[in-house]
Amino acid sequence: MEKRSQILKYFSVCESDDSKAVCKICKSTISHGGMSAKNYTTSAMNNHLSYKHRNDFKAITSLRAKVIESKENQAEVSLPGALKGQSSLAEFVARK
Repeated sequence: MEKRSQILKYFSVCESDDSKAVCKICKSTISHGGMSAKNYTTSAMNNHLSYKHRNDFKAITSLRAKVIESKENQAEVSLPGALKGQSSLAEFVARK
């Protein structure tokens, strides 16, 4: 499973400054939020898409919702109903 943010499909790394990203839609330069790769975030990119490119941002948020829903459904299928949460002390003792 890919752990990279879907937002990165809309941006490329700035050639002159690795701490900046360039919007592929409007060519605006956006900060990554840090001076080293360890500290880079996608917050400014999310904000840029939400304000400047609403339709693309809506597409990403609907995709995120589908991924979250899929993960929740997989968790429900893999765990029996009685074992979803932490069992009570009485249930634990009864199983032993």
